[in-house]
Order: sequence, then C-alpha cells, then structure tokens
Amino acid sequence: VAAAAALLLSAQPALLAADGGDAALERRLLRDLLLDSARDIGDLGPDDASGAGAVDVFEAVARAAGAQVVDAAGPALTAAINRVNRGGTPLILLSGEGAAEAPPPLTRDGAVISGAGWTIDASGEPYGLIVEGDGALVQGLRIVNADRAGLMLLGADDAEVRGVELIGNGTGLIAEDSERARIDGIRAAGNAAAGVMFAAGSSGSLSNSLIGLDAEGGPAGNGGALLTAGAAARYHQLVRRSDRLRAPEEPHPGVMMAVLVSADGATAAGEVEKQTGVRMWVWDSPQAGTASAEEIIAILDQAEGQRILIAVDESGHRVIPFTPL
Repeated sequence: VAAAAALLLSAQPALLAADGGDAALERRLLRDLLLDSARDIGDLGPDDASGAGAVDVFEAVARAAGAQVVDAAGPALTAAINRVNRGGTPLILLSGEGAAEAPPPLTRDGAVISGAGWTIDASGEPYGLIVEGDGALVQGLRIVNADRAGLMLLGADDAEVRGVELIGNGTGLIAEDSERARIDGIRAAGNAAAGVMFAAGSSGSLSNSLIGLDAEGGPAGNGGALLTAGAAARYHQLVRRSDRLRAPEEPHPGVMMAVLVSADGATAAGEVEKQTGVRMWVWDSPQAGTASAEEIIAILDQAEGQRILIAVDESGHRVIPFTPL
C-alpha cells in the first residue's frame, strides 16, 4: 500500500500541493483513491474478511492522473465541477493560489475539492459553494461575500469540511438535512449572522475551530455555532468569543440562549444580551417581522425552557423550546 501511495503522488504531484501542508488530508486523499479503485474480492462489497478489496494500482494511478487540476482563475473551477458531476474522477485539486466566482453545486457523492490558497468570491450570489453529494470533502478554501451562506451542505450526509475560512458572508456555514457532518479546523469571522448553523434535519461535529475570532484570537464579528430546532451537534476544542463572556448585573432567571428569527434583529438582540445575559443568535429573514429589545425581553420572561427559538412575523411571534444534544 505504501508503494502504491508513492506511485499516486508521482502520478499526480498536485496531491501534495493542494493539501496546504496538511498530512492528515494528504492521507485522506490517497486513501480515497485507493479505496474507490479497489477490486472487489470475496463477498460483494466491503466486508470484514477482505476489507474494500484488492489494491488495483493501475486503476488508482489512472484516477489520480485524471484528477481535475485547476490552476487558473475564472470559469475553470466551474468546468471542473461540471465534469465531476457528469461522472469524471471525483477529485478537484486547486493548485497554487487563485480566485473563482461562485461555482455550480457539487452533486457527486464522494467528491473532493482541495485547495489551500484559493478564494471563492460570491459577491452578489446567495451561496459561495453548495455541496449536495454524500461523503464529500471540502478543504482549504476561503469563501467570502455570499449573501446567505459561504458554504451550504444540502442533503449531504457524511460530508467533511476541513481548514476552510468563511469570511464576510450572511452565515459562514449552514448544514441543512445533512447528517453526520464533520467540520474541523475552520475559521468563521465577520459573517452577518452565525458562524456555523446546524439547521433542522442535520447532525454532526464541530471541532478545533475559531468562530467569531480573527487569526490572532481577537473578536471579529458574527455569532457562534447555532442549532435550530431538530438539529444535533457535538462541539469540542472550540474558541469562544471573548466579548460574550461578560456577565450582566442581573442574569435572566430562565432562558439561557435564544435564536431570534426576524428582520434586522441584530441591534435589538445585542441590547437584550447586555440587559439579560441571554445569548442571542440572530437569523435574518426579510419576510419576518421586527421586535424591539423590550418586546423580546417580555417574550423571554414568559418563555418556558432554557433554550428557545423566537420567530417574529407581522402578526406576532412564536416561541419554540429546543434542547441541543
């Protein structure tokens, strides 16, 4: 297997360049190539006796050599994703440093985009990158200026996101209807709403990440990691926002955290935090109504549960208790 891995690196030097010095990612890229190209033996499919099958060096090398290597700006990333979605080798290696506009959704199961040093500028677009394929891996990209979310996992079970920077988007990353997402080593800063959001129907883990902090650990805007009703996640080794650690003079006796779905509720939510100590995350929705800080505090005083979601519309509001797992 070690010899086969050396042949893969020889056949496709971009495997080393695209990982940005991440040895774990390099191993993942090599492993995927070897597993996906293995020749099935014994019982049909992976099994305890033969694992994924026998190593097929010729097929693995052919797949490595056939990877989509992008080393130019502009539409090249779009073309590479289109080829992968149509059945090409599901490996896109972004070589060197470059920039691209928001590409089409990545729909292929098991697809990989690896590109330390590359930036997707999604100015004027709702999303920077949408991933719909199960088992996909996105690594090393910097995604900026998307109106709604820099990175959207949409129905992408077992997706993995590593070392991605999400800067100046509506929300950094949204996982929706995506189970067992693994998000590791990301930085989300300067986004208008949350840094990371697990929406309904999603589950996963978030680790080793800077949320709402700059590279030096100072405050850099956006909320933290947000769970909506029906989502579940595990968090570990995260860096908390230092500007959210100040305790109010009179902490709220009931609610600890609230998600506010409203139109432009950031100012009111900030005032509520100062007065009550309730951690407020804001999900901006142009279709929603607005509420003042005093109205939100009155809602909190009547709410049941330590964690709630407050949805404001033109006719009033709804309060939904939820408990993250």
